[in-house]
Amino acid sequence: MRNVEAKFPLPDAASARRRAEALGFECIGTLLQHDTFFVVSSGKLKLREQPDGAWLIHYQRHHDKELELSNYEIAAVSEPLKLRELLSAALGVLAKVRKRRTLFRRANIRLHLDHVDNHGDFGEIEA
Repeated sequence: MRNVEAKFPLPDAASARRRAEALGFECIGTLLQHDTFFVVSSGKLKLREQPDGAWLIHYQRHHDKELELSNYEIAAVSEPLKLRELLSAALGVLAKVRKRRTLFRRANIRLHLDHVDNHGDFGEIEA
């Protein structure tokens, strides 16, 4: 699969939310996400866990511009705890990220307003 995305810091998350709604983005909901990134030789590999499911995602990004082309593969995971333990032992953990993500959508555009524990507020737009 492929998308184009941009990530950016949000100095004022409340203002960003108001602007998104003024531009016609609809708030879909808020999720708590726990991402575990594993040590791999190519791209990034993360296990994303949230209340409604878990997914293993491998992606390659080209970081040469503000807009990034991202190629990724995603698979649903039925036993995330067991998989996290297995991959942690086999590959090693690069990083763990916990965040509260508010998801907005307008046509085929997704806007994420994230509060990342210990790092602050960030936005991400995907098409």
